Amino acid sequence: MATILIVDDARSTLRALEVILKREGYTVRTAVSGEEGLTCIEHQEVDLLLCDVKMPKMDGLAVLRQVKAQDAGLAVVMMSVHGDISTAVSAMKEGAFDYLVKPFGEEDVLRVVQKALAMRALVVENLL
Repeated sequence: MATILIVDDARSTLRALEVILKREGYTVRTAVSGEEGLTCIEHQEVDLLLCDVKMPKMDGLAVLRQVKAQDAGLAVVMMSVHGDISTAVSAMKEGAFDYLVKPFGEEDVLRVVQKALAMRALVVENLL
């Protein structure tokens, strides 16, 4: 089963997503900062990154840029409380697979996760 890393400074969001995704059988890792998330990606195989946009010190777009520079095929879904169209467009241009606006429903998360992981599987298959 796929490994999903969730990066969000809001522990309540981390916990809720962790419960939802573990219930579906995914291996879930969590990080409370962009820096911690990047360290996790360096040391562990990750198939999908769910990353908050607004975080102290290193925001989600900076995380996205660094992740894509290291592994262009890693599926990244950005999340934000702010439905800011310009931020969503920037994230997509930087290589994000999708953008979720909080609060989102469980079905929305699972649909996006499944689509992102299917895309990741195609990328990996094409590389092989």
